[in-house]
Amino acid sequence: MGERRHRLIIVGDVGVDLVLGPISGWPRIGTETLVERSELRAGGSAANAALAVSYLGGRSQLLSVVGNDEPGVWLASELGPSGVRPRTPATNEWYFWFSCETATMSAISSTGA
Repeated sequence: MGERRHRLIIVGDVGVDLVLGPISGWPRIGTETLVERSELRAGGSAANAALAVSYLGGRSQLLSVVGNDEPGVWLASELGPSGVRPRTPATNEWYFWFSCETATMSAISSTGA
């Protein structure tokens, strides 16, 4: 008997995560701190779930909304090659375009000091 795989349809948010760091501690108010690196990542709970399913060898389809802006185009280019299946094979799209801004979240990693 052939291998059976479960298929999930994941509905939810996607966005761009800007991860900065690491820093050794929070800077004092009114000061600046330089970070060693910055990285853009596809994020949002639905995108994270769909990517996790793909990395584990499963199949999923993602249905979400992105803005009709540069970060939205970047998200589409990042998630597609990662194995996230489109919502409709005919259009090969997992998102709906809207005339708005794509969600962006920033995070700072710390070394724990």
